Order: sequence, then structure tokens, then C-alpha cells
Amino acid sequence: MGHAVDDAQLEGVARDHRRRVGAHRDRDLCDQRVHPPARGPYTNPDTGGLKPDEVVKKAHEADLRLVRFLWCGNDGTIRAKASAIGGIEGRIESGIGLTVAMQAMNGLDQLQPVEGMGPVGEIRLVPDPETFRVLPYAPRTGAMLVDLVALSGEPAPQCPRSFLKRMAARLEERAGTLEVAFENEFSLATRENGEFVPVDSSLCFSTIGLTASQTYVDALVDALECQGIELEQYYAELGHGQQELSTKHAPALRAADEQVLVRETIRAVATSLGLVASLAPKPWPENAG
Repeated sequence: MGHAVDDAQLEGVARDHRRRVGAHRDRDLCDQRVHPPARGPYTNPDTGGLKPDEVVKKAHEADLRLVRFLWCGNDGTIRAKASAIGGIEGRIESGIGLTVAMQAMNGLDQLQPVEGMGPVGEIRLVPDPETFRVLPYAPRTGAMLVDLVALSGEPAPQCPRSFLKRMAARLEERAGTLEVAFENEFSLATRENGEFVPVDSSLCFSTIGLTASQTYVDALVDALECQGIELEQYYAELGHGQQELSTKHAPALRAADEQVLVRETIRAVATSLGLVASLAPKPWPENAG
């Protein structure tokens, strides 16, 4: 990021919105098809294993305007770019462009010095149609999880989802199966005089704490069910305002995809009710985390 560049070298690129840098066979990068990655055995029970044209059909039936392309960064931050519904079919096949630098960002959006992951260069966000959901908390919006794909069509080396696929496949070669479940602990708060205040100060597993968040719990369970995500348990935990939920175990890729959706839903439902949900391990130093 500290290298000097001759303006004359960039002049032609700036004039051409199609960026010819790196093009091959006399074709522009934007005109070259980026082949989607091979799909694994994961089938989303909510969609029944949708194909691209079926996603487009369902999106139109739901009167969607946007579809979010979701991925989880190496810093643990869930990020997204959204496609307008008019271009969704083509973007399911070729994806959306993303700088390779994003997977080298930390949780403060500070680019880290990782070789090969600087601000120059692009990967594609290629969605998996089988992960398509209509988001119950975002009006006229859907979502799909994506693979990070190199311009060659191969999985990008910095793609965590592709890495998980490879590890699960290696385990299957050894007659093993990876089943995963997640337990999410988070804290609910209200904003009062510029501070975050826990929604309750009850004891661990107390019904007082569970009742205090009942409206939120009802809305959260509804939203998860709308996305085909099965809840196993829910209760008030030790910390003030602390909640905990667990989801049913599933094959590793499906469980990881659904964990991203669960985290998004936890926060979004809280926002819709005027609350704040934090997945930080210890948001209040004086309380249990």
C-alpha cells in the first residue's frame, strides 16, 4: 500500500471502466466467465437443494429487491455485498468482485501485511444456491452464503468455506463424518443515557431472566424457523442480560452456514425490537462472560 505508481500507467485503466488489467485471450476480465465451484453434498432442507433458476423464481415469488451474498471474514466479521434482483441470475454463476485484501482485514478494518493479499487483485463471491433464504427480518431481502473463487475458477486459498469442504472430504476418505453443532452465548441490552444496560440482572437459568426477554425469544425463534434452522435449547445464562441458544447438529458445511445465519438473526431481531445484541465474550467487565 506504500508503493509509488506512475499516473501514466493508470491513465488507460481509468478511462476504461472494464479494467483490462490481467485479461487474457483478448477478452476483458469483466467479460470472462468465472466458473462456479463444484458443489458438495450439502442440501439445504429449507430449499430442497435449489438450482440457480429456481433461486431466481423463488426470489421473484417473494418479491425480493436484494439478495445478500454473505461470507465470514478471517477476522470473524460477517460481511456482505447485495445484488439487485435484476442481475441475480448472472451473479449466481459469475459472482461479485471483491478485493483479495478483505480476507487480510482485522476486526478494526486494518489491512494486515499478508503476502498475496494486498489491495491489488480480485476474487469473486460466488453464491451457493442451496443456501438461499428469504430473510424474515429484512423486508424484501434474501441471502446466500458464498465461496471465494479465484479468477481462474478455482477456490481461492483464503476461502474458509472451501477449506471446510476440503477437510470434510478428507475425513470422508477415511470413513469419517464431521457433524457440528453450535452453542451461541450473547447479551441483550437497552440503550439508556448513552450506555448499554442489560435487560435483566437475574440469576443463572432463572425464569425471571427468561421471562424478561420473552418477547425477543418469541421473535427470534420465529425468525430461525422461517429460515429452516432448528433450535434445540434456549435459556438465560449467568451474566446479566446473557442469553444462550443451541442449534441441532448437522453436517459441517451446513452447520457452519447456518451459524452465520444464526448470528445475523440474533442481532437483527434485537435491532427490530429496539434492543442491542452483543456476541462479545464479556461486554460488561463486572459481569460474568
